[in-house]
Amino acid sequence: MENKQNMPLVSIITAGWNGKNFVFKLFDSIIEQTYENIEYIYVDDGSTDGTDKIVLSYKERFKKRGIDFKYVRKENGGVSSALNCGLKYVNGKYLCWAEYDDIYEKESIEKRVEFLENHPEYVCVTNDALVCSGEDNNKVLGKLSEGVTDNENENQFELLLRESSITVAICHMVRAKEFFQIYKNREIYDSRLGPNFQMLLPLYYQYKRAFLEETLCRYIVREESVSHQKGKYNDELEKVKEVRKIKESVLKIIDMPEEDYEKYLQFIEDIYNQSCLKVASRFFEKKDTKRYYRIIREKGNNSWNLKLLYLRGNYRIFFLLYEKVIKKLKKIRYA
Repeated sequence: MENKQNMPLVSIITAGWNGKNFVFKLFDSIIEQTYENIEYIYVDDGSTDGTDKIVLSYKERFKKRGIDFKYVRKENGGVSSALNCGLKYVNGKYLCWAEYDDIYEKESIEKRVEFLENHPEYVCVTNDALVCSGEDNNKVLGKLSEGVTDNENENQFELLLRESSITVAICHMVRAKEFFQIYKNREIYDSRLGPNFQMLLPLYYQYKRAFLEETLCRYIVREESVSHQKGKYNDELEKVKEVRKIKESVLKIIDMPEEDYEKYLQFIEDIYNQSCLKVASRFFEKKDTKRYYRIIREKGNNSWNLKLLYLRGNYRIFFLLYEKVIKKLKKIRYA
């Protein structure tokens, strides 16, 4: 292993709220990293469940491992707000951010640093991850890459706008210098839905992204987590609207030609209408399913995927049976 003083510093931020039952697994995975030069910034977003006691109990273990650990507590304001707080403390050449219930594999940081050190043409590297059960983190449900196409494509900007790119926080490492050239005040758009569009879109517009096929972390699926909660119909539509606002806000800070700005603004609107159609279809809201389908068709999009969404939203029994068959096939696949 190279001498720590000669190794570039890697900053990891976690913005967490009420994670006392999960954070220790993430902490253990950071302590077990083969890479030596790490600073770890944990921002407690106003937890009320005693998370602070768990976090502070690791202070000496981080110190013994040679990890520069910073604990910051703030009033509850959401993930993006907490991440903004953490960005103020970043000193590393490379930047990672991880949710409090995900897990790094032992060589995760080392292999990504090695890649970026050897490939200066890339500003961001993303790796594949195992998707694991929240009840049993060793139970593998699949790989993240299985649900995402075009992982090898170096130009991820439009794919991310389309929500067809890996967004899971723990999978990414970026060059801090280029990141802070964009966010000079070290603040991203503040949204309770999370920070990943804000963190990645500006970099993807200007730079190439590399993809490592190796599964270097574990993405834990918990039903109660923010990213997996499914609420009422109107709540889900509000989430779609908020995602649109996030994308539009990011678009405004990117230095791009006016024609690109107008093109991508329209692109975001098209994705918004398609997302609304998906939500309306999933909740079997016939009126809105028809309305969003009509809007999309009027713009010239008449793909089979959209037709299936239209049919699903209007013919409930058929698609409930269809989904049962799909779920059974998945269980057989991963049994």
